[in-house]
Amino acid sequence: ELPETDKPLCTILSAYPAGISPYDRSRISKDALDCTRLDATSFPSLELPEGVELWSGKVVVKCDPDTKTVTYRDAITGDEDEITYEKLIIATGARAKVLDEVPFLWPDKHSDIVDNGSIEEGGEDIACAPAPAPAGAPEAAAPAPKLRPWCIQADKNCGFGSVHYLRDIGDAAKVSEAVACKEADGQETCSDPVVIVGGGILTMELAAKIARFRGQKVPVTVVLSRDRIMPKIFREDVEPEAGSLGAKDVAEFYERQLVKAGVKFVREHRCLRLWDVEECGEFPTMEGPAISLQRTRPRRFEEVQGEYFSTCRGIVVENNHSQERSWIAAKCVILCLGDEPNSQVFDFLDLADDSSIKVDATCRTSHSSGDVFAVGDVASYPLPRSKERCMRLPHYQQAFSTATYAAHQCIEAMKQPSRPGTRDSRRSIVADPFDPVPCITSQVLDLDWVFYGRNTGECVPLGFDGNSDRYFGCFWVEDMRVVGCFLEGGSDEEKATCEEIAEIRPRLTRMHKFRSLEVEDFLADPLAMEPPELGPGEFNAELDAKYIAIAFDKYGRDGQAKTQAMGDLMRDLGADWDAEEEKEALRALDPLGSNQVSLECFTEWW
Repeated sequence: ELPETDKPLCTILSAYPAGISPYDRSRISKDALDCTRLDATSFPSLELPEGVELWSGKVVVKCDPDTKTVTYRDAITGDEDEITYEKLIIATGARAKVLDEVPFLWPDKHSDIVDNGSIEEGGEDIACAPAPAPAGAPEAAAPAPKLRPWCIQADKNCGFGSVHYLRDIGDAAKVSEAVACKEADGQETCSDPVVIVGGGILTMELAAKIARFRGQKVPVTVVLSRDRIMPKIFREDVEPEAGSLGAKDVAEFYERQLVKAGVKFVREHRCLRLWDVEECGEFPTMEGPAISLQRTRPRRFEEVQGEYFSTCRGIVVENNHSQERSWIAAKCVILCLGDEPNSQVFDFLDLADDSSIKVDATCRTSHSSGDVFAVGDVASYPLPRSKERCMRLPHYQQAFSTATYAAHQCIEAMKQPSRPGTRDSRRSIVADPFDPVPCITSQVLDLDWVFYGRNTGECVPLGFDGNSDRYFGCFWVEDMRVVGCFLEGGSDEEKATCEEIAEIRPRLTRMHKFRSLEVEDFLADPLAMEPPELGPGEFNAELDAKYIAIAFDKYGRDGQAKTQAMGDLMRDLGADWDAEEEKEALRALDPLGSNQVSLECFTEWW
């Protein structure tokens, strides 16, 4: 339906080198650590539709929205050129946060980009996809061309004492080689663990994968800055009732699974710096129970003989409360410190506090033309359903959905007629706002969980006893609505139900009744606890004798309670009487003024 033109309808500027199409990076911590040498089959083939071109190895260095011009640099030659646009979609993602901007982390380069130092002309290490066979000819049986990220130098970047972070396939290759690194002849055996700094989902997946690296038992130590793993998921705005389990208990369940796999934890410590190779002396370290290592007395660390550690001997950490410092030796260090949006080139736009690009409900940025969009985890979105004004969605599924939405917006806009002789932008017809359900998934060890919605309010675990069950759920309740769903081990149908729950946010009538449900019962009928429509003067009373007894026990003992406590009890059971009505009810419950009401008497009267 669009006018024919010699120019492509859409041009993708990608920093990836030729032969590497944009790929799903969420699989890196799950799959990519199993390989140390990459080939063209490591990357999916991106089948581009007609009218779409992929320009590989192009790094955007400047954008002028007033002239609608993007300046890019060739990653191999360094030459710069320009391209003009009618609509611009920014999908630059995010980069790993680095520790003190130390140079060995190469923050200015993309780890998958190859340069002249890593291309062997005429050799097998060429970063390109295999040429297609001629029509009708059988496919060649030759092995796929090898790919070598620019940063792989086994003697420096992947040996003992190397430092890593994980964003791309190239990073995964480095980590794999470092974990698999063996001592040279005559070199002292290294029994130090792989140290991972961080506490998020990536840390959990990495720790599990490395602890069982290629069927071997590899010691792993995880340094947490908080008191639990995955604190952004397992957060609590409301403390659980006494005797009830909460989000922290669920986090501890996953920690115990990692401990069984050989992982140790350092809690509530922050990583100050790297332990310098030449730094020797007496330092306290961390030892003790795997679930929570403790600071030890100082021990002697002698000067390292020969070229043993490449970058560091480990890390130096500081206790969040006492500010005491400890030294942790490491075979290699992996920093999972979070990420930062790649928005530096687009600082002319409105940015959020975390430097992500603010967009409106149609994924448009703040530029007045309306022709600049941002998608994926470089952007922050207003989510009407979640009452959020500015929220990042750093997950593959959301990146895909935002890109699809923005592409449709651009296409619809380009179908509109432009006014001759003007530079006015063609705008799309007003569409439904972009309002997805936030989603996070993970598979680690024999566990498989999904989270939908928002983790605000009170966390209520269902079907969870704190032990080894592989099927349970956690539901976040805010203002008597279920706003977030976490499910471990559910079926595809149950996971889809969790997404629906996070979207419709069903209302609840009784929290104590909800807490007593089994997870499968709630997922079978999420609307079962929706309150009925009430007429004038009506309230929704709890009439189940089991729950009446549970509520009664909060205010009395041995089946007896004080009369003055009955008002609170009746409110717990749904009553919304005013002061006069409550007094009338209390007189009816205790006509003799004994100041005592039995459970039997109350239940019959109620």
